[in-house]
Amino acid sequence: MVEKTDPLAHLGQRYERGILPYGGAVDCRGRIAYIVSEEEHRLLMRRLKRQ
Repeated sequence: MVEKTDPLAHLGQRYERGILPYGGAVDCRGRIAYIVSEEEHRLLMRRLKRQ
């Protein structure tokens, strides 16, 4: 089960585990630059399924 935390709290931290759980971006130094939250991911997937 994935923790329910504020994704913005992790911006700028190092990330070395591969792909972010719901999407996002890591800069060239391995720090999290952009995070997609679970809610945003769910809304995007729902929108894609309607089309």
